[in-house]
Amino acid sequence: MNRIETLSIFLATHRRIFLALAVLIFLYFGGWATRLDVDSGNEALFLRDDPARAAQARFEEHFGGNDPIVVAIEGEIFSTRGLERLDALTEALAARPGVRQVLSLTNFENIYKGPLDIYTWAPYESVVDGDASIEDFASEVLAEPLCRGTLVSADGRTAAVIVTISGGGASLIRDLLRTAESFEGEGYHVYVAGFPIERFTMAETIRQDQRRLVPLSIFVIALMTALLFRQLWGVLLPLLTVALSVTVTLGIAALLGKSLNAITNLLTPLVMVLSVAVSVNLCIAYTQERRTHAPGIAAIGAAFRRVGGACLFTTLTTMIGFGALAISKVPAIQDFGLLCAVGVGVSYLAAFLLLPPLFALPGRWGPRRLHARPGKLEALLSAMAPKIGRHYRGILGFAFLAIVAALFGIGRIEVETDILAQLPPEADFVHATRVIDDRLGGVNTIEILFSGAPGAFEDFATMRALHAFQEEIRADPKIRKTLSILDIVERIEEVRSGRRGFPRDAETLRYELRLLEHAPPESPVHLLMTPDRSVVRLTVRVGALPASEIYALIERLAQRAVQLVPPGIRVEPAGEFVLIQNMTHELPYAQLRGILLATVLIVFVISLLFRSLRAGLLAALPASLPILFVYGVMGWFGIDLSTTTSMIASVVLGLAVDSTILFLSRFLAEIQGGCSVPAATERMLETAGQSVSYSNLTLVFGFGISALSHFPPVRNFGVLCAGTIACSFLGAVFLLGALLQTSLAVGRGRERNT
Repeated sequence: MNRIETLSIFLATHRRIFLALAVLIFLYFGGWATRLDVDSGNEALFLRDDPARAAQARFEEHFGGNDPIVVAIEGEIFSTRGLERLDALTEALAARPGVRQVLSLTNFENIYKGPLDIYTWAPYESVVDGDASIEDFASEVLAEPLCRGTLVSADGRTAAVIVTISGGGASLIRDLLRTAESFEGEGYHVYVAGFPIERFTMAETIRQDQRRLVPLSIFVIALMTALLFRQLWGVLLPLLTVALSVTVTLGIAALLGKSLNAITNLLTPLVMVLSVAVSVNLCIAYTQERRTHAPGIAAIGAAFRRVGGACLFTTLTTMIGFGALAISKVPAIQDFGLLCAVGVGVSYLAAFLLLPPLFALPGRWGPRRLHARPGKLEALLSAMAPKIGRHYRGILGFAFLAIVAALFGIGRIEVETDILAQLPPEADFVHATRVIDDRLGGVNTIEILFSGAPGAFEDFATMRALHAFQEEIRADPKIRKTLSILDIVERIEEVRSGRRGFPRDAETLRYELRLLEHAPPESPVHLLMTPDRSVVRLTVRVGALPASEIYALIERLAQRAVQLVPPGIRVEPAGEFVLIQNMTHELPYAQLRGILLATVLIVFVISLLFRSLRAGLLAALPASLPILFVYGVMGWFGIDLSTTTSMIASVVLGLAVDSTILFLSRFLAEIQGGCSVPAATERMLETAGQSVSYSNLTLVFGFGISALSHFPPVRNFGVLCAGTIACSFLGAVFLLGALLQTSLAVGRGRERNT
């Protein structure tokens, strides 16, 4: 009697105590699970040790951390009705509680030359006062670089209202969206975008996913177990295990201070599907042992003795697959891997805690009468054994060709982590962002921070170098718009001298900078340079480009800036867009590290289980090849490597190897019992085939539920994982069977030669 058998009998004997303990655990962690929050930000997607994080912190310290909201109105802007509508929208947004600043064409102040000195004035006021015509106003703002491409499109058909808020609560965002939507109609269309809106949309989508995917996961589990056991207890036992596993996992996540984001949003449905595998295997083993043992303690002990150890090792390999994600530098992926590993481990403990006491419940209608009826699938698997033995060379040849095709496909994979691609394409925010990107210079912003000693940016040579850099990058076709303090200086120079450009000498520059000291608090001057002249911000807007081109552009801009500015000036790319691109660049390397680590550890664990390196390699190979195949499919069909699809290998490798462990353990047991290789293969598929096939079907349909997610990357992740698991099941049946014929035939040949 081994330890697992002894423990299962002890739990069954003291069923009341341990069932009460399970209830208390459920209630305790359930209380914590209700506190699990939704993280709508992007911070969890940024590399943990990215130097741009420090640059972003300095940027927020000097210029504020709240990203603006852009409200765009499209229609006949330069008309009496259009300008009145824009002005009313500006005032309505400014009146909302929580709004700190609003800037549009109707309150924008331009710079003019007065009798004594320059002054600022809102040109729209001249239209209201009757001192200027709408045509004059349109000509002025469309010719002004500070407005064109920022507050108004080049064709004059779209105007923007830039809103800066204090905080970003859901109630404030809803209020702003309702306010903006009230100006829709009568020939005008309103679009709202910006990072605060993106975070709000992300949080709402996560909540919708939870409401949709969790009930569907429960339905799939109930359906699959009902088809297998065709009895109420056969459905209840796995569902009770799932409920305890998910509750404890989410409670642990809340205890650790974690939250749900676009990646960890998968945690609940994933743990639900993963936790059913152990309970199904144990339930089937119990029903099989009841054929030779009377229902009760003896059958429980025998079932746990036969598959309890194998299930423990399949749990460990699955945990290793998820745990390999812990080496990722992306916090969201790291948290997802660790929490899923915890969830898998908890599911094994939950099955161990619940099933023996429940199996031992007395009563006519208790689970003692649980049974699993063999179906056509098990008979088909058993019938396949002789064919696998006869055609194993053909199976191995087909596997080799699939590997070659997959390798060519893998070379075609592109890395892409566009934030918009993570949201539903039909979402209003996605459409609004694309409209604003097309007509108002884009919303993808690279912030370049120039830092020096106090007064560094009063130096003529330094500012001239900065001006040369800005003029140079303006000519780049990939760059839509640039903005810095020098744009305002150039406007002052135009007003004073009639020539728009950089000041001719150091004295003029210092004078024009001193004029800016008197700018009102709401002036954009304070968002472009610090009062002590030690930090300057250059904003670069780019359109939609592939991730590889964006990363190369950021690197090139930083290197060129360093070459042009004096040595004492520090150059740092900053902004959420930059942080996302840095994460994108890291993804392929993180993927490779995760695969290698998971593979090595899984081979080690399997070799330890079977006390044979050959067995470890035999089990790992059929599980690894489907992963290569699916990544090849991604390359051939143009599916990008994103934050979610990059996790497929580490996630599925631990799951895929479970089938081979269960098959291989059964095969070796039959060989030790004196069976021949063909007979052992047939018995392997006949006895283990039922639990393995239904467990894999549950996983396939469980992951397939993700196809209904609102997040496109999550949909790709779920469908590709389902496909990989289906392929791994076929690999466990056919490829493992073929490899067993080869490896054992070689071993017997050596024995005969000896």
